[in-house]
Amino acid sequence: MITSPSAQDTSFGAIVVAAGAGTRFGAERPKALLELAGRPLVRHAAESMLAAGAVRLIVVIPDGGADGFARALHGLAVDALVTGGAERTDSVRNGLAALAASEDRPPIVLITDAARPLVPLQVTRRVVAAVAAGAPAVVPAVPVTDTIRELTGPQDDGHGSRMLDRSMLRAVQTPQGFDLETLLAAYRRLGADVITDDAGVCERAGHPITLVDGDSASFKITHPPDLALAEIMINNERQVR
Repeated sequence: MITSPSAQDTSFGAIVVAAGAGTRFGAERPKALLELAGRPLVRHAAESMLAAGAVRLIVVIPDGGADGFARALHGLAVDALVTGGAERTDSVRNGLAALAASEDRPPIVLITDAARPLVPLQVTRRVVAAVAAGAPAVVPAVPVTDTIRELTGPQDDGHGSRMLDRSMLRAVQTPQGFDLETLLAAYRRLGADVITDDAGVCERAGHPITLVDGDSASFKITHPPDLALAEIMINNERQVR
């Protein structure tokens, strides 16, 4: 039974995954170090987790990137910079090991992408509250607005697809939240398999996934137009203030 969030420990640690090379973006440096409104993407993501109340903060970085990321995160309460691995699964596993090894490790862990720099505070709070209330794995999600077709044959077969009911579809975002012990056990059980979504790791281990409302502002910076849009959003917010 899910109990009241007020009766639960809501302290959480956060892992910011910033180990990607940014190949799809076409940048000559790690995408997480690209600047948005004068600050690196990874700093935006780290600040959002700290503003929400993270008591531990681990940032997973590319191999050889310690100096650049230390400069990008200077002055923030980052507990550790951890080198990532070949796959996202490896990177998260390394971040979890660092968090689990910390003193007084929190009962909840949030995992977010450096490439989602504009996560609203209320989204993070919804995720934390749902885990504190008893959900082992929590994912923020938004309705799918585009019509989606599923391929039913080879990709070059123009007739090999079918339309899906988008009212039953949701687009997944981060931060995703977990009971720390549950996620650690799920990753141990996963072994060497690769899953690109942390909730998927818990689902593979047999745990239910709880959805909470995400936000359109939590979109992922994947291509240059995404960065330009994020810049416009920040400038508009400043003007409103």
